[in-house]
Amino acid sequence: MLVLLWVPKRRHRETDADTGLDLVGAGLLGAAVLCLLLPTVEAQSESGPAFLVLIGAPLFGAAFVWWERRLGVRGRAPLLDVALLRRTPGYASGLAVGAVYFTGFTGIFLVLSVFFQQALRYSALQTGLLLTPFALASAVSSPIAGRLVSRLSRWITVYVLVGLMAGLVALAVVVPARPASVSWPWLVPPLLIAGFGGGAVVSPNQTLSLAEVPQADR
Repeated sequence: MLVLLWVPKRRHRETDADTGLDLVGAGLLGAAVLCLLLPTVEAQSESGPAFLVLIGAPLFGAAFVWWERRLGVRGRAPLLDVALLRRTPGYASGLAVGAVYFTGFTGIFLVLSVFFQQALRYSALQTGLLLTPFALASAVSSPIAGRLVSRLSRWITVYVLVGLMAGLVALAVVVPARPASVSWPWLVPPLLIAGFGGGAVVSPNQTLSLAEVPQADR
């Protein structure tokens, strides 16, 4: 409601491209993702038909790429301008870094939560408190990385990813070797290191990925 009151409306100009919602592209992309995720979710049930859905993933993916190119040729706003992957320096590599990061990183908290509660016998509250150092370190490193990105360029993503992996490796090596009753002090330093690295990945990567993208396509 406040957005409608405070954000001014953008006046449409004749030179503006059609920026309507790409519902067809969103549907095709969603279908491709569904065909990938459904067999994964149903893997434990050993359901044969679920794996047949995988056939639809490349089909819907190819249809999505074709549709996005068609919209671009017609001067409309696609959900993903495929041409940007070819003609924009750093855009494709930035998307690859983001995809790899979020694919491998989003499951870490689930694994840690299960490990803390089942292996170390911590309560849900204790588990949440033990993950707090990661969140605090991420909140501190994110704005710092945003200011350093113009100075360090793409190298900053390399540095922070190395820090993230170092913290997670230290967590995997040190913690299981300690008794559950005295393991919590050993959790904080690796989580802080991983948090500093994790919080400093997204902002610089997005800034560098969009640096050469035309303003109209952002």
